[in-house]
Amino acid sequence: MARYSVLVVPVMLGLSLLLQGCTDPIVDDTPAPIASCAAVKVEGLPWLYIPKLKAGESHVARCILPGFEGPDEATVTCTHTGALQPQPLPVCKKVTDWCLAQTRDGYEVPSAALGAKVQVKCSEDGLVPSSAEVTCGMRHKFEPTPQCVDPADTTTTATSTTGAAVDPTTTTTRIQCPAVRNNSWIVVQSQFAGESASVECPIGYEAVPTSVTCKDTGSFEPEPRCNFIPDYCLGKSTGTGGLKYAAAAFGATTEIECSEEGYVPKSATATCGVRGAFSPKPECEKPGRRMIALRGGA
Repeated sequence: MARYSVLVVPVMLGLSLLLQGCTDPIVDDTPAPIASCAAVKVEGLPWLYIPKLKAGESHVARCILPGFEGPDEATVTCTHTGALQPQPLPVCKKVTDWCLAQTRDGYEVPSAALGAKVQVKCSEDGLVPSSAEVTCGMRHKFEPTPQCVDPADTTTTATSTTGAAVDPTTTTTRIQCPAVRNNSWIVVQSQFAGESASVECPIGYEAVPTSVTCKDTGSFEPEPRCNFIPDYCLGKSTGTGGLKYAAAAFGATTEIECSEEGYVPKSATATCGVRGAFSPKPECEKPGRRMIALRGGA
């Protein structure tokens, strides 16, 4: 009996190993998630905005508004690990000395960022600022022009029914139209009655009209306006590969579509930039061509 039991043990062991070899391994058919990078609003400007990207997609970021500095153009790419590169990300930083400090003609003003308000100080005894506060404008100049005057000269200063100021440096009353602003942007510089001025609007806005004249009423005519342009970058409904994308306002992002079979967007989104052009350029391509190009083919 001992002899038979010795033979049974290796036979059972071999059968067990054979059964294990015939069993199919457990395979997880769940597709691996596609890495993506979340949308990011970068320091400095809402215009420098990186949309949500899939792995391998890129986005061209720009610092293009007055009053800010940074890279004119920087390409940001979403890696297969779900991280944006390069790091640190490009930023748009406010220029703190858009209007330079001035110490002259008996007054002092510090440097200021675009749209910032600063106090005017008089360096000579007995003088007072004609305007205690001035604003840094688009042309790198303070508005109204900093000035210190003798308080006696201000007693003859008059105002119109519209609240327009009067030139304190003259003995005769001159009506002045105050600067016109669109939020923090000065679109028309202050002028005296009879003088004309150009209307300058921020990017993405249209000046209506393009020039105005200061009237004796203390206001500009026609009334200067900056109208928002919702289709600063025009859309397209037909193109190679069924290319289609909607119009967008300056700084806004639009989605790229390819309706023809076998074509995919070269970039899933594009951002409306200066001169009414999308970046990157909306295009449809065949995935196979990209692989050929990567391999060095024609």
